[in-house]
Amino acid sequence: MIYVGCRVDNNIYQVFRSSVKSTENTHSKEFKYVIGPFRTLRGAKIFAKYGKNNPHMSCVADAEALAKNDSTLVV
Repeated sequence: MIYVGCRVDNNIYQVFRSSVKSTENTHSKEFKYVIGPFRTLRGAKIFAKYGKNNPHMSCVADAEALAKNDSTLVV
């Protein structure tokens, strides 16, 4: 599964893979919060790059739709 997490130390979004569902017990030491799971790596990268404080990208589905429909976004 592919997730985007907000790092505890610097508030930067980071894309990561996990073989288990992300929960407070599994990822809270590294991340303040986690978004996902994403269906595609491209969707997760788009969310990590353009999703913070973006009202047009408020959920996983928004990022996945952009990944599918907009090939001009550079990730």
